[in-house]
Formats: sequence, structure tokens, C-alpha cells
Amino acid sequence: MQQSRSRTPACSKNCTLKALFITVATLILAPKTSDAAAATAGSNSAVFQHLCTLVNAVTEVEKVGDVPATVTQIHAIAERTALIFRAAKELEELAAQTPGTTKKEVAPKKPNTICTEQLKDACDKAATYLKQMKTQDRQHLLAFVASSNPAVQLVNETANSLLLKTTNFIADTAKRSNKEVLKHLRTVFYSEGRDSVTNAIFAGASGRNSECGSQSGAAATGAKNNLAATLLCLCAGDSTNCQPSCQTCDNEAVPAVTFTTAGNYTTSAFEKIKTICKRRAETPTLSRLPQAIAAAIRAVTADLAAPKGNNPDVGTIGGITTGGRPDCDGSNTAGKGACVYLGANGNAPKKPTWLDELTQALLAAKTAAKAELDSTAQAAHIEGINTTLALALLNGIYQTQANSRQQTHQEAPQHPREHMANSAKTQKEFEQHKDNKTACTEAKCKWKGGDDEKGECKVDKSKVKQQINTAVTGDETAGTTKDVYI
Repeated sequence: MQQSRSRTPACSKNCTLKALFITVATLILAPKTSDAAAATAGSNSAVFQHLCTLVNAVTEVEKVGDVPATVTQIHAIAERTALIFRAAKELEELAAQTPGTTKKEVAPKKPNTICTEQLKDACDKAATYLKQMKTQDRQHLLAFVASSNPAVQLVNETANSLLLKTTNFIADTAKRSNKEVLKHLRTVFYSEGRDSVTNAIFAGASGRNSECGSQSGAAATGAKNNLAATLLCLCAGDSTNCQPSCQTCDNEAVPAVTFTTAGNYTTSAFEKIKTICKRRAETPTLSRLPQAIAAAIRAVTADLAAPKGNNPDVGTIGGITTGGRPDCDGSNTAGKGACVYLGANGNAPKKPTWLDELTQALLAAKTAAKAELDSTAQAAHIEGINTTLALALLNGIYQTQANSRQQTHQEAPQHPREHMANSAKTQKEFEQHKDNKTACTEAKCKWKGGDDEKGECKVDKSKVKQQINTAVTGDETAGTTKDVYI
């Protein structure tokens, strides 16, 4: 017993020292409370998917609306045609000038000159077009322009209407641009006046809890102002909680940031987010951008309205672990996660300021998409008017040619008879062959005596017709004009 008593104090002393060493070792090796496990992988994947389309959209370059090549060509045709009908004489004179003509050699401009300095380029092009036409085609066109044909007014009005429509189409390219949408999206992502991620996307120097928000502390300070900060709260790692691998948005981890205005690595972390988004989401075209923005707004609004935690609370973007109230510190303990807490007014969740700006981006996207859609119909309409113009022009030229031929034939009916000789002299010659069948036939006249050797010798009208056609057209077989003269 003594031995036992003598060992007890020694054991007690050794045990105390051993326990002390164990306690110290435990304190050194055990993780700190703030070093909890990272927020649950994939907890923000759903909302991130919608936000990714916006990331892809904001990284697009500014694009001006397209002008189809056909519209550009039709614009040139309309401008040229309108000028020819407005200033045919001037353009004829301009086309007749030799390439070496200098300004000093050109006759002084008349007071009613249409081809002023403002229209110089268009007039030069129209004059060049006239000059390069085949002579006969140019004559026919200018004859139609100078005629009193009612089709002249139709062609002139159609050409000017077409010119106005193509001019407006080309001028409206800005409406079919993504420029206005990008302006709003950049404000959404980076705040007013910025176009890229900088440390200034965070509001202070107090770290993740402050920038991303917590129910026990305060609503998010940085993440409420711009979407880039929100995405870093949802996806990026940090040096204490969401580490060593933060995969809340995607199975590809986003690097850690310090969540302070003085911190670094925000640029590299956001570049990683952009890379991930290019892989997993579409880059919406201008026509699809309204749907993409609207889907993102719905996703964020629904996420904010969803009760989370054991209270439950609304006003949080992103997932949290069950069992507590929202605290966006990046860990996975009760109520915590890689999230953005914005709070609520009663049962209504508060919204980030960037969500209102995103609504403005949606309106701009709808306007641009509608302008692009309308332009397709406008281009088709322009092509239709161009067809009308071409048909009216060709028909007018044809009518003018036909009228000219008819007038020529009616005004000079004696021309073919003069070519044969005057009718009195010819008839006298025929009468000399009366009662002489052989002589009448050899003279290419028509014998009226039948088989008898005696009878009358008359003019052979078919021969006269043939001679008329030859004299007028140069073609003995042309049968379309012969009855005009006989």
C-alpha cells in the first residue's frame, strides 16, 4: 500500500504533464472554428447557369447592325435612277466630258443645277453608269425619261420611295446594335462608369462576411452593388473557409480572393469564372439576348424569394447549409454557405441594386432584337419594291419604243412608195403590158387575163408589200408592218 501511495503522487504529476502536452498539441493541430469545411460543392450551380449567359454576353464586343449586300446594291440603284429622272440633261453632259477635262474647262454651273457639291459623288456615279451603257440602251432610257409616258411618274416616285427606305435602313444600323445593351450590362457587372473587374467592386476592407452579408450581421455591402461581386461571393474561394477548393458553382474551382477593396486576385478569379461560363453556357445572339436576360432575372428573383435556413429567411442568393440562419462566410456549417444575403422587408426579399439595371438591359435588348427582326422584313420589302421599279422601268422603255415606231410608220407612209417610184409612173408602166401576158409577168406584175393572151396587167400587191418591208426594215420577211402601208 505504501508503495502504491508512493507511486500515486509521481503518477499524478506525470499524468498532469502528459495531459497538458496533449491539450497543447490538440490546440495546435485542431482546425480553428473559422477553418470549417468549404461550402457544399454545386450548391450554386442552378442560379450560376443563368448568370453565366450574362457573363458571356457582357464579354462580347460591340457589333453594329448588318446591312445586307442586296440592300446596299438596291440603294445605289435607287439613288442612280432617281438622279437620272431628276437631272437627265446634266448627267448626259457630265457623261460626255472626257476624262481629262479639268474644272476650269467645265462650263459654269447653271442656277438650277441639281448636281451640286453635296450630290457630286452620286452624280458622278450616275454619269459613269450612263456612259458605260450601250449606246442604244442609253438612247432608249433617256427617250423614256423625256417622254410624256405616264409610267415616268410611276418610276420616278418608286425610285424616290425606294431611296428613302434604303437610306433609313442603313441609318438604323445603330438600332440593331448591341451597344446600348452592353452599356447596361457593364453597369450591372462592374458598377457605373466601369467596364472591367477591379478591387473596387468590393465596398470595404472587412472581408467575406461583410461583402457577401449575413443575417446576424448586415446585408451584403459589395455584392448588392454589382453582379461581378455577387459571382465572386457565390463561386470564389478564400483563405479560411471556402478552401482549399471552392466548387460551389462548378466542378472547376474558382481561385481565392480577399473580399476587400485592398485585396488582390479578383481579376484572375473573375477570368476563371468567364472561362467556366464559356464552357457551360451559350453566348446569346442579339435575337436571343432578351430571353437570356429574362431567364436570369427570373432565376435570381425566385432564388431571393425562396425561404432558406431554419427560420426560414428570404433574401438570399445561393445555397446555405440547413440548421441555421443565412451567413455567407463560405463554409458549410449550419446556415452558412457561399452566398449573398440581402435581407428582407417583412416577407418581401430585398433585391440587389444591379437587378434594376439588369431590367434596363432587358428593355434595351428587346428593342435591339425587335429592330433586327424588323430589318429582315424591311429588307424583303425593299427587294420587292426594287422588283416593281425594274418592271416599271422596263415596261416604260418598251412602251416608249413602241410608240416611237408607230409614230414613225404613221408619219412617213410615202417613204416605201418613193423607194419604188411614184404610183402614177408605175401604173402607166403596167398599162403598157396590156394584152401582153409575157411582158406583164416579166415585169413582176399581176396578169388578170387568165390563160388568155389578152387581158389587163395590174400591180402585184404582195410584191409591193415585200418591197415596203425591205425599204423600212431591211428584212424581206418582216411581216408585222406590211399591212400598215397597204
